[in-house]
Amino acid sequence: MELTSVEDEAALKVQSMLSGATPTWPVLLDALKARVGEEGRSEAERAMDVLHSLSSVSSDHPSMSAYLDHPVRVAWLLLRVQRDVTAHSVVTALLHNVYEVGGLDERGLASRGVPEHVARHVRLLTIDRSLEADRRYLEGFYGAIEAAGPELSLIRTLDKLDNLLGLQLLEDGPVRESYLDLAVAFVEPMAYRLSPELGAFFAALAEYMRVTPCSPELRARYDALVEGVS
Repeated sequence: MELTSVEDEAALKVQSMLSGATPTWPVLLDALKARVGEEGRSEAERAMDVLHSLSSVSSDHPSMSAYLDHPVRVAWLLLRVQRDVTAHSVVTALLHNVYEVGGLDERGLASRGVPEHVARHVRLLTIDRSLEADRRYLEGFYGAIEAAGPELSLIRTLDKLDNLLGLQLLEDGPVRESYLDLAVAFVEPMAYRLSPELGAFFAALAEYMRVTPCSPELRARYDALVEGVS
């Protein structure tokens, strides 16, 4: 696993969010080509085209332009922690919550040339936001992800890990505390089952965020950025 310290990774995440861009995308493409060849790079580029095609039509996120950094970072994290990565895994990481944010469904992805099994995996990764704090629902949600195999478990773990890395921009209070509690209860054990090293990093990150309050200055900068590009 090629992750650095929790503090450094969190700083890089916040810097990425405040830049309003996706600086890791060219690096990810080059790394993907080196790992799985030109065909894998082409698959990732097609997935990214899907994301860009949604940026002007979706109203489910206050700023799709600012948001695009997240799926790219999840895919980049996947390349960093998984030695035997596949192009389909990277595509799934890039599209992991396109149903929620972009308003697409399986048919919409298929019409854009996305493989059927990737579309199914994206469905499994799509959480029902109305039930995101319901522990009984979450048991079934995470159980289905783990039943689908370690690839999907890893993508979900890295998705949540990337969100935790940016938690300094989420206001202190019950919402933040609940987010951490649920991550520790459901994702941290899954991370440990994937690998002790990943589990330990996830646990350390959750603890770091518990003692690292929201930065009002950084939050104000991020809000201004989102408002400026929405």
